[in-house]
Amino acid sequence: MGGFLFGAPLVVVQVSWRDAPAPTPEWGRMIAESREFLPEAWWYATAPGVAIFVVVMGFNLVGDGLRDFLDPRIRRGASGSGAGGT
Repeated sequence: MGGFLFGAPLVVVQVSWRDAPAPTPEWGRMIAESREFLPEAWWYATAPGVAIFVVVMGFNLVGDGLRDFLDPRIRRGASGSGAGGT
């Protein structure tokens, strides 16, 4: 379930990149439409690209934080009572 939730922004970008009909502005479509302007105006694609990066990384960091907080195996291993301790 977590993979579906955190992979959803990438699926939206991939679908809009392939010229699927989009009634609303989407970051993938913005990048696709700015391809012809990249040599002269590279920043047209930079803003939606950075936005995609920030959203995906945010979801991943939140998911990692929730896993670290809720997984008892990770909490038990972080206490320092494992093998090889000095």
